[in-house]
Amino acid sequence: MTAHINTRFKSNFHKLMKTFLLTITFLILFSVKNYSWSQLLNDSRDFNNLLSIGQLYSSGGENYQDSLQKLSTPRLEPIISALKVINAKTADILQIEMLKKPSHEILLYWYIIREIHYNHNNEKPIADSLVVKKILSSTIDPRNLLDNYYSRILSGLSFYFNEGNLSNFNINLEKLELDNPEEKAILYFSLINNLIGSRIRVLQYVKNDKDIMKFIKKMPKINNNEYYCYNNFDFEDFEWIGYDKTKSYKMTQLSNFYSTLLVHFSTLIKIKASNKTNDVYRKSILSEPKYFQFSESSEDLKRWYDKNKVK
Repeated sequence: MTAHINTRFKSNFHKLMKTFLLTITFLILFSVKNYSWSQLLNDSRDFNNLLSIGQLYSSGGENYQDSLQKLSTPRLEPIISALKVINAKTADILQIEMLKKPSHEILLYWYIIREIHYNHNNEKPIADSLVVKKILSSTIDPRNLLDNYYSRILSGLSFYFNEGNLSNFNINLEKLELDNPEEKAILYFSLINNLIGSRIRVLQYVKNDKDIMKFIKKMPKINNNEYYCYNNFDFEDFEWIGYDKTKSYKMTQLSNFYSTLLVHFSTLIKIKASNKTNDVYRKSILSEPKYFQFSESSEDLKRWYDKNKVK
């Protein structure tokens, strides 16, 4: 009996200690996070320089690199370094250090830069300082922070891609400190959108099959496979914050991705590249029924699937 009581006591004690330690850990992390933001607000140099970085990002202009460097502080140096790489518009954007997920603090600074940029494009802009304080006092979904980061840095790669060739590059999503399928998909979609997404849809509109295939052939590999092979999109949806409204992230991104794949697929049919056409269909989500709901061409996809599925 005594042994049984001692066992129960030890079990309950361990549970209480685990709960206590988890609570303490949370409070420490919460305090550190809020200390970080309050430090930014209280450090006039960091605060004012972040405002100036956002304004410079929005306006550009001559001596951009030099102007950026003058705004560098230990806290803001990662932002300055990344902006220089982006502005250079080279394949250096694909360096692992650029593609690795930054800290939450750095992601938040990038979001502030975005909101200052949007504020400058509003018909009735407010003071940039108010924009920053509003963001620092808000809770923003980390997935939106990450999406914004990759959209910003990969915009520079889209300029390089006009003439540059990325076919010798491989982007390994498993080595970028991305924690789950959501985060990997966020990088993946940003990459597709900035390289071929809207680009080849416009080229299809003007019936330029040659350039569609030219850009597709210049695409980097993803996890050592062709770009269209990636299909890990089984993650919880979230509200994606666009320029002026929120949307379903999965519906927006998968719909766009399907449109991109269909341009590729239909172009291959037109140029009669039958082997490649079959490869794109079989290895992409064009043949994945669970994702058809996200495409505007879902009925066509279902019909093709029923016709081509292995009995």
